Amino acid sequence: MYSKSKKQFKESKKYLAGGVSSHFRMIFHPVPLTYKSAKGSKLTDIDGNIYIDYALAAGPIVLGHAPNEVLRAVKKSLKNGQLYYGQHETEIKLAKKITQIIPSAERVRFASTGSEAVHAAIRLSRGYTKKKIILKFHGQYHGWFDNQMLGINPLNKNNKVYNSYGTNMESMGQLPSSAEDIISIPWNDINVLKKTIKKYKKDLAAIIMEPIMCNTCVILPKEKYLEEVRKICTQNKIILIFDEVITGFRIKLGGAQEHLNVTPDLSIFAKGIASGFSLSCLVGKKKIMDFLAMNKVIHGGTYNSSVLNTVAALKTIEIIQKQKNIFYKRLDIVRKKLTDEFYKIAKKKNININIQGIGSIFHISFTEKTILENHKDYLETDLNTSQKFIRKMQDNKIRITGRGTWFISYAHTNTDIKKTIKSFSKSLDCLNN
Repeated sequence: MYSKSKKQFKESKKYLAGGVSSHFRMIFHPVPLTYKSAKGSKLTDIDGNIYIDYALAAGPIVLGHAPNEVLRAVKKSLKNGQLYYGQHETEIKLAKKITQIIPSAERVRFASTGSEAVHAAIRLSRGYTKKKIILKFHGQYHGWFDNQMLGINPLNKNNKVYNSYGTNMESMGQLPSSAEDIISIPWNDINVLKKTIKKYKKDLAAIIMEPIMCNTCVILPKEKYLEEVRKICTQNKIILIFDEVITGFRIKLGGAQEHLNVTPDLSIFAKGIASGFSLSCLVGKKKIMDFLAMNKVIHGGTYNSSVLNTVAALKTIEIIQKQKNIFYKRLDIVRKKLTDEFYKIAKKKNININIQGIGSIFHISFTEKTILENHKDYLETDLNTSQKFIRKMQDNKIRITGRGTWFISYAHTNTDIKKTIKSFSKSLDCLNN
């Protein structure tokens, strides 16, 4: 079933470090598969296996793979060049469009990846406030850089290195000194947050969070939690940053902040913004963003706002806006159809599952808990069974992310839904084998 991918991975390890170009591609079963094509909701590997794809490149593929209109627009733009090291009209059109659709966007600065945009947000927050501490939350991932990749697995104590605030590094090579002023606490607990603010508010530059915790189980904020955080930040002159790398364009065009009606000071958008082309952006209030000027806060990048990436993003927005409310309504319907059937099937088979989701994103956990509220709750689920389930689904031609998150695209069809439900039932039957 995977013989060619196994052979290819063995070969790739001779030339690529670890055989892959991103750490997070190493976790797939039985090896990181090699793919040869993708179109719509389908992904094909070199063994000829065709998958209904719910990994969708870890989220960016909102319209479906290789959307014709986006590719035509990019192809047309290439005759005029791909990178100018200067301004161009599409960049300005896109920035204007973003300020119209994202509540927190009074100004825009483009980058190439989510990690880069988060890094810029952290530097900008410290430059604007002249304070040093950044507060983040357990289980929330904000990129792989030294001052970002902390507190993701705080309850795992194995071989961990900590800074003086007790926040753990996640990788060898990360020095506590490179992330000395990062504090990580449990999310969705307003009392812990208030105590932390009281203790460190003189030095606290920013609070960064996923407004919906999509890197862990798609955990939604408790009622009034975000509103209280917003109030606390305003009162204490702390910058509130929403990391919408995943939620942006997947719930509404304006992201989780539009859906939840809470406006941060700065936001990061990336994955869903350009249909798989490499573009991210940092957006925020004018008074803060205007510190991104010469002799103030410096941010650069040769590939920022390249022609083809901005063309792809502008066309993606245009396609979604043409559909008006139908676009997100359809994604929501597909999610509900799938998850409703999954619950029914699991109940018949006496298997306890929890499904949490919103818009075009959801996550299945094997647990008796009816709701997961934080990273600790997630760790108490049956993670071994989850991994076995993910492998069985792939064997049954359904691809989801290695951590168990599902993404839905506009290209998924009713036939895809029916096949997915059958594969789900078949995969549950295999869990005890």
